[in-house]
Amino acid sequence: MKKLLILILPLFFASSILAQDLNCRVVINAEGVELSDKSIFTEMQQVIKDFMNNTKWTSEILGPEERIKMNLFITITDMPTLNNYRAKVQVTSARPIFGASYESLLFNYLDEEWAFSYAPSQPLVFSENRYDTELTSLLAFFAYVVIGMDFDSFGQLSGKPYYQKAQNILINAQPVGGPGWQSFGSPKSRFWVQENLNNQVFEPFRVSIYQYHMNGLDIMVNTPEEARKNIVNSLKGIQEVIKRVPISSLINFYLDGKRPEIINLYSEGQPDVKREAHDILVEIDPTKTDEYQKIIKG
Repeated sequence: MKKLLILILPLFFASSILAQDLNCRVVINAEGVELSDKSIFTEMQQVIKDFMNNTKWTSEILGPEERIKMNLFITITDMPTLNNYRAKVQVTSARPIFGASYESLLFNYLDEEWAFSYAPSQPLVFSENRYDTELTSLLAFFAYVVIGMDFDSFGQLSGKPYYQKAQNILINAQPVGGPGWQSFGSPKSRFWVQENLNNQVFEPFRVSIYQYHMNGLDIMVNTPEEARKNIVNSLKGIQEVIKRVPISSLINFYLDGKRPEIINLYSEGQPDVKREAHDILVEIDPTKTDEYQKIIKG
């Protein structure tokens, strides 16, 4: 029995060490790049996938089914010189919903300012407290943002440590990194993503993420009417932030991802709750008023 225990314990600790945080799917599209041998992109795709999925980003021990689902859709737009690339990247993550097979889109962001170097057989080395390469900084930044959003959805404001890590990566990248790390330039840059997530003014938005998922979607199967009322209340947190900061690309991207889901949720329900949801949504997302009409017409 002791021999069996001795054998089991190393396996247990090894599995704990190997247990990682992300289940990241990586797709690279390089159709627009004129290159006779495109095998470099197949290699790059696998190296990025391994980096995202094999790095231990948190101190949590997550089972395989608990790993955070994330997608990186990388479109290489240009190769100005050998081993140097420009790209736009769609970053998404999904969260499972209690009692359902459904997964809700949680983070939805298009970054059009990736500029990085990658050479064949190049290992990706990352240190949280210093700038190593542009590619690892970009990947780590979004790993921490996605993890922070996921944690916020399960525990009120619990994503804060990971947003701070993303901010630290940004600070280290600013003096030497490529585009997107600075406050000037595009209002949709990753600088403003981390600024919003670390800004106390945006805490009602982050609280709304928790309320929407834990008090809304997670109870939808058993108590749908209560869930719809709670989701309306969660939208008020976004409403509060927008009154103070009328333009936020982070909130815009979030609503772009949630809009179809919300409209579908209110295809049924009590008329007064549907009307209240409609009115708040039109106020916080006015350019999509026509789409929200489906809520009160449904």
